[in-house]
Amino acid sequence: MFARELQDTADIIGVGMKDEVARIAAGTVTVARCGAVPEVLRVEAVDAADFETAIARKMPDFIILAVRNPVTEAVKFYYRHFKGKENIPALILSQNGLAAIGDAKAALNQTLGVAADRVRIIRMSLINGVDAKFEDGTFRVSYKRPIKLGFGAIDGQGAADLKEVLTAAGIKCEEFKGKGVLEMENSKLFTNLIGMAAAVRGTAVEAGLLDKEIFRQEVAMLREYVLTTKASGGGFAGFFCGYPIKFLAGLMLLPVWLLLPFRKILAAIVAKGRNRPKDLGEVDYYNGAVVGLGNRFKVAVPVNEKVLADAKELLTRLSKGR
Repeated sequence: MFARELQDTADIIGVGMKDEVARIAAGTVTVARCGAVPEVLRVEAVDAADFETAIARKMPDFIILAVRNPVTEAVKFYYRHFKGKENIPALILSQNGLAAIGDAKAALNQTLGVAADRVRIIRMSLINGVDAKFEDGTFRVSYKRPIKLGFGAIDGQGAADLKEVLTAAGIKCEEFKGKGVLEMENSKLFTNLIGMAAAVRGTAVEAGLLDKEIFRQEVAMLREYVLTTKASGGGFAGFFCGYPIKFLAGLMLLPVWLLLPFRKILAAIVAKGRNRPKDLGEVDYYNGAVVGLGNRFKVAVPVNEKVLADAKELLTRLSKGR
């Protein structure tokens, strides 16, 4: 997605495994933007083994890390190529959950030593859902536009240069600064959690919110997250890329019987563009993150513990083909 959307405003080098690069070269990777006819992805792509040669020819300003959690090994791989160099590209983390920054910092320290402090880390939170599937010999990626995301450099550093690139590409972006970066992260995790109680039952987000029993579990799950966030001293963004997260978080503290009559309205707000079963593959970084916060700050989170356990059980069954 980023390769396609930024290709007209920036020089892009895609890095992947040998078979992924071969697919791109063969024209068997397509992108469907907002339901349009799929187009072949045209981007310069190199095998990970050739990354050092690529950066010797064209030093990047940013590395957008789009791999799934955990990011540790990927950060080590890329940044070992910059050890001892004067210029080190900024690291953009687009992962879900709350662990990416800490994992990246640890990996940078192990790889670069004292030079790790020179790496500007930028947190990015994408709102758009991205679907990818392999069929008929073609890897198909689809998503809706406009792209909406929040971003912010940690440790008080700015990211005006990134905003310029994103804006030029027509991406709707919102920059967060200072404590706002953590509020952005908290807000994104709030949106990630919505629908997880439904997903363990194989139900899409909207259908789950309209079901009274699942709705109660969804609210209880989110309430636990709001309480753990408060206990940690954190908060939520007032508006996150158009979503009134702070308002929704406050609603979760109300008695569920007050919310039940409004579940259709809430479903319409939160399920827009997300009306499909949630991916359980990163449940450790969604409900697992809430369980971790609960343990750390002594807040009971039984509903998140149950969703986490149910999701892992379901994933185990699916892996065994049952």
